[in-house]
Amino acid sequence: MRFALEERWVRDAVTDAPIAVIAAGKASEGMVRGLLEAPGVRIARGVAVGPGASTTGPGPFTWYAAGHPVPNAGSIAAGRAVLRCAAQTGPLERLLVLLSGGASALMAAPVAGLTLGEKIEATRLLLSSGVPIHELNCVRKHLSNVKGGRVALAAKGPILTLAISDVVSPLEDDPSVIGSGPTVPDRTTYAEALAVATGPTIVGRMPAAVVEVLERGCAGMLDETLKAGDARAEATDYRVIGNRRQAMAGALTAARGLGYAAASLDTPVTGEARVTGPRHVERLLGLCHKLQ
Repeated sequence: MRFALEERWVRDAVTDAPIAVIAAGKASEGMVRGLLEAPGVRIARGVAVGPGASTTGPGPFTWYAAGHPVPNAGSIAAGRAVLRCAAQTGPLERLLVLLSGGASALMAAPVAGLTLGEKIEATRLLLSSGVPIHELNCVRKHLSNVKGGRVALAAKGPILTLAISDVVSPLEDDPSVIGSGPTVPDRTTYAEALAVATGPTIVGRMPAAVVEVLERGCAGMLDETLKAGDARAEATDYRVIGNRRQAMAGALTAARGLGYAAASLDTPVTGEARVTGPRHVERLLGLCHKLQ
């Protein structure tokens, strides 16, 4: 946050007038603390959501504890609060969104016709089937009133998003994937979401209400997610201020500084942890032999 706020255009954006702030993700508390340390920042109101049991945190924020990786009742409360905060912004009031990994589950606002339980079951099925994160987020976006640019649609003024990315290839650091892209245009469609939700590893097990919502969207009965060219899409700025490569480089430098023989495995690990974990261990053991 400190380095991001040193850039003039970012600093000017958050200090020229009082701002509304939404912070969501596993790094929300750290990002909020970094913002509060910046001189000249005036926060009119803020909503922050993170994992864990604490509902207190620094600054003039209302804090929400929510579920991750599966949304819970706290995620619903957080999602509603985020939408209220965005909707309360005036046409000239900037909304600053601090986004980090985990935001997809931590903010939940199921579309009409879905219960929290049905959305949780859909998420559980997708996670257990090992679908890539971008496919999981595609479905999440089309079952949500928060994701897929819908926070941007709820707001009235300009938006600046500062994000810490944990998204790997093939869509590395893609703003539409980080936190399921609550403030940016979405390239995916109801048809793609339906294909994932009824895929060969899930077919017949997805809650009927989920399939019905996606089918209604495919039929044009529901509004699509925010798309490029929409007026609200033109009102958003976005900056990735940290990612896995920066984190890996920092860890590598720190380890070598402590005297360890260290190396970096740049190829990202994706898929179901039960499957990819043993493969990753094999790679690590091979690397250890090379470093001896």
